Amino acid sequence: MNSNVNKGSDIQQYKMTHVREDPLDNRQMHLDVMCFATLFPTVRIKQIKELKGGIFKLLNTVKGPSMTAAQFVDQVKTNGELLEKRLCTMMNTVRGSNQYWYLRRSEVKRMIAEFGSPTFFLTFSCAEYTSEDIREYLHKVNTVPQSYNTGTLCTEDPVSVSRQYSLKFN
Repeated sequence: MNSNVNKGSDIQQYKMTHVREDPLDNRQMHLDVMCFATLFPTVRIKQIKELKGGIFKLLNTVKGPSMTAAQFVDQVKTNGELLEKRLCTMMNTVRGSNQYWYLRRSEVKRMIAEFGSPTFFLTFSCAEYTSEDIREYLHKVNTVPQSYNTGTLCTEDPVSVSRQYSLKFN
């Protein structure tokens, strides 16, 4: 798809009057990933792979030397750290286990150390579709019958809605 991209200057690309590509099928699977690869670099497939890997590790049984409880306790006492490392490595891909969440927590801590503390953005809805003030204002500004739905008016004239809120709160 990118092989036919015009290699001209930015101005020439901006002035392009038409696109010489086949239209995209909006029902195509993973379309968002293909269009915005920088936003979704790993797709969702990685999550499924991790889930399958965790299930495999839980169900995978290895035929090894059998061990009694006393032998296991003795091994914990002598090689406790090594055994714990092996168990943690085995369980860190199993979703829901303490080791899995410890790994995710450490990833978040590393991100915070590298990029700084996270910033959250909240978007509030102003409920313009149910606002009687907006309805009256839109009917006054636009010449439409009273039977017109407020939602339709808001979508057809978003500038007036924005202007009304600007006047209301400033």
